Amino acid sequence: MPRIGRFSDWFVGGLGHCQRCLTNWAFVDNHATPYSPSRGCFPLCESCWRELEPAGRLPFYRQLWQSWEDETPGYANWDDIEKSVLDGK
Repeated sequence: MPRIGRFSDWFVGGLGHCQRCLTNWAFVDNHATPYSPSRGCFPLCESCWRELEPAGRLPFYRQLWQSWEDETPGYANWDDIEKSVLDGK
């Protein structure tokens, strides 16, 4: 499925989107990164995830983690997420 960015919200609103290409989750597959035995996160679609090296992915994960910290401090440990991302998960 092509990445169509913000235009995708015109067709299916109310869902989140890839933080890089801005395409709605209804149109792209997410890449779920496990950061603990029972938790994972997906700020990037599979295509964007593959296009980036681990260090290039980090800012998108950091942005998601920061939004969690703003809403629910302590929900996730940044060090766990960073390790998973740098390990290529």
